[in-house]
Amino acid sequence: MRKCPTFEGFYEAVNDREPFPWQSRLAEQVAHSGWPALVGVPTGLGKSSCLDIAVWALATQAHLQAVERVAPTRLWWVVNRRLLVDNTYEHAEKIAGLLREATTGPLHAVADRLRLLGGEVPLQVIRLRGGVSGDQPASPVQAAVICSTIPMYGSRLLFRGYGSSRSTRPIDAALAYTDSLVICDEAHLAPHLVELVSQTADLDSGIAGPVLPGGRHRPRIVALTATGDTGVERFDLDNRDREHPLISKRLETPKPVRIVIHDPTKNVAKPVADEVEELLADRLGSSCLVFVNTPATARAVIQRLNMVSVRKRLDHPEVVMLTGRMREREAEAARRAVLKGMRAGASSTRRKRTLIVVATQTLEVGADLDAQFMVTEACGVRALTQRLGRVNRLGKHPETGAVYVHAPPPPRKGDEPRWAVYGTEPNRVIERLRAEWDSSRTVDLSPACLGESVLGHPADDPGRSPTLSMPLLHEWAQTTNETPGEAPVDPFFNGISEPRWTVQVIWRAHLPDDSERIWPAPNDREAIELSLPEVRAALAGLVDKTRWVVDGVARSATVDREGLPDLTPGQLLILESSVGKMDNFGWNPKADAPVVDMSILSHGLPLNRKAINNLYPESDLPVDPEDVTTAAGYREDGEPFDTGDRQDATRRLIESVTNRPPAGYGPDEWNDLIEDLHPVPRSGRDEVPRLRRRTIPGRVRYELFDELSTTGTTGLDQHGEETAELAGEYARKLGIDEQTAQVVEKGARLHDIGKADPRFQRWLYGDDPPNGLLAKSHTPHHLWQRHRAQAGWPKGGRHEALSGRLITAWLEAKTPSPASEQGDLLTHLVMSHHGHGRPMIHPIHDSTGVGVTVTLLIEGDAVTAEGDLTTVDWEQPRRFISLNHHYGHWGLALLETIVRQADWIASGPRTEVR
Repeated sequence: MRKCPTFEGFYEAVNDREPFPWQSRLAEQVAHSGWPALVGVPTGLGKSSCLDIAVWALATQAHLQAVERVAPTRLWWVVNRRLLVDNTYEHAEKIAGLLREATTGPLHAVADRLRLLGGEVPLQVIRLRGGVSGDQPASPVQAAVICSTIPMYGSRLLFRGYGSSRSTRPIDAALAYTDSLVICDEAHLAPHLVELVSQTADLDSGIAGPVLPGGRHRPRIVALTATGDTGVERFDLDNRDREHPLISKRLETPKPVRIVIHDPTKNVAKPVADEVEELLADRLGSSCLVFVNTPATARAVIQRLNMVSVRKRLDHPEVVMLTGRMREREAEAARRAVLKGMRAGASSTRRKRTLIVVATQTLEVGADLDAQFMVTEACGVRALTQRLGRVNRLGKHPETGAVYVHAPPPPRKGDEPRWAVYGTEPNRVIERLRAEWDSSRTVDLSPACLGESVLGHPADDPGRSPTLSMPLLHEWAQTTNETPGEAPVDPFFNGISEPRWTVQVIWRAHLPDDSERIWPAPNDREAIELSLPEVRAALAGLVDKTRWVVDGVARSATVDREGLPDLTPGQLLILESSVGKMDNFGWNPKADAPVVDMSILSHGLPLNRKAINNLYPESDLPVDPEDVTTAAGYREDGEPFDTGDRQDATRRLIESVTNRPPAGYGPDEWNDLIEDLHPVPRSGRDEVPRLRRRTIPGRVRYELFDELSTTGTTGLDQHGEETAELAGEYARKLGIDEQTAQVVEKGARLHDIGKADPRFQRWLYGDDPPNGLLAKSHTPHHLWQRHRAQAGWPKGGRHEALSGRLITAWLEAKTPSPASEQGDLLTHLVMSHHGHGRPMIHPIHDSTGVGVTVTLLIEGDAVTAEGDLTTVDWEQPRRFISLNHHYGHWGLALLETIVRQADWIASGPRTEVR
């Protein structure tokens, strides 16, 4: 085994520079004694290197036996700002790419060591934000970095993952809790999440003891903030750091801030825009950040800066807006402009045009920007500290400065003014600034001068959060059902003083028929996260003008004056593109132009008449509608078109749309799509046929409904053995005790035995009976439901119910009978391998099940069970309660995860893990 390189060698190989002294010191501490509770290094000094430290620290222990290792397999980087999620994700992707490609040196040594953990690649990187991504680490042993917003992590922790399906919620919970290091970046924005993790640890008390050794059975949380609590174990700079030339320069470079006070006003955009104009009028070719507190104010400031007189005075500046209400496509274009002109460390060559970036809190933290000037709306102490961290960040600008605009909103009934987001705290901030300003109303707010000596201690009040209890936790752990009126999870990680009820919105040109699942699966690049009330208000009055998809499944939705009343926090809403409600600056309820369907750019052109009509108005339709139907491949009766006719229709279709981008699509991105289209239409289960892209970006994708194999016909015994081999390997690499690992392995081997039902077998093989029992079928997608009906298998029937019934009969006949916990665990792992059985598998009407029996050999014993799926296993809820008590809620979920992810990998297909 290769010797692990020093942290300094690894860091320099990744970043092309030596680490700061504090970074090396922290890495040494982590390797020898673990992480501190708080890393309080000031902004601008590379706190994001904690990611590098975590990856390196895992590599130092990767060679150890699982029972000896304490370094967690997964790093969750959690922060309440989408841009910072993106920045960290890009850095993590860089590390992962370097590790994948390395053939020599420190990177190769770290990659080799990480591969010992059992993952498919040295390091997998995932981004979770916007509430729609279903990505997960490829297996429970895969070393991974997951960059996540607070709601995405907190909801997963509590078995109610935003963007997770009901089926995958237990997996997401297990991977969020067990074997995880949680670095909470800008932790002052997430006090409730930090408290929540502590509360979950107090409730995680399975009587069998920890499922994983070395403290890896529960998360280790590390707060990362320059304005954090000093009452905990804190890692900070020492004298050696302060003497470092780069650090001392960044800490001591003056940052003069001029204070401007206005009378109370409802239109804060005007004084902010006026100050920007005055500040930059004689400084053409500079860069300026403009911070405001709400997206509405940002739009209003942009409108004033784009006035003809202002643009002329500033010599036609480049004006960019960036808020959290933008999709990835539009935000990416804005970020490129921002980073091109303001990235820290970039060339200081004078710009030809002034760059003005108007932003909300999305740029406040973490963004590695270095602007010359700043104008900021009044805010709180922490926010002002973070905003100043984006100005002259590296101390290289010869001319710099900022303006703080105190323009309070009109007070209500004599009360002191209250700002959006910051409440009354700006009133305290202006008092402190008044006490410090000079005759020109200017205060030096360099990092060395900040803190209690000038601004004082932050006066923000995050409010309180509810206390987590065992009954609540058990209620959420029942992921098969949602209890009517159950407690929402949001207050536990966001607090209850100002609950942030949000939903995620995306746009698609094609929406499926009612009860069909949308494809391709929504991803985080498409989504905007919005408050629930404003979405309801924006959609009010759109009755009969569009169709809706909620949580990925099409269904009719009743709309009244309040919008969609049945829409609940955390859900995903998919709108038809023709609805509008978005422009180049993001969410805009007044916009009525069609919205670009980003799934087309990534996955190809849907062969559906309505989708084509949504892309092109009928007056501008470039294609023959009949060509769309013919290229799709199948008539309404399910019979295929002639292959030659399909090829001709496809060719004409591609020729028709080449160089004809629909409204909103750029010519370059559209032509890139057309050039990459595969000429043969393809479709999968529950999806409309498409001309797909040859190269589809993405990560591991599994066929969750694994009866329908895309890898060909597979025997039942073969699939069971392949799944068992993987599950046993995962369990032992994680350090699960041998007795439990054997039960997990057996559960994986037997998980699909319910497919031995004669009706299920007829469904799989159709008119071509095989030799032996099948687990998978290569039946064409369009014939799948027809074969099911002909075979007599009831719609919605769960083969796991029969698997559990066979296991129960086998265990009852065993002499001597296994320990009750082992028998219960084996039965539960089999019954829950598609996410059901928590706590029960629901019965269905089974008109063909009476008199059907399933007979199978299990380890040489002949076992028979009734096939009627109307019958309920009322013992399963008891098993579920008992197993949660025995292994803990997250421990049991982890054991399920081992079986289920092994099943997915054995089932395939997969694309490259990244």
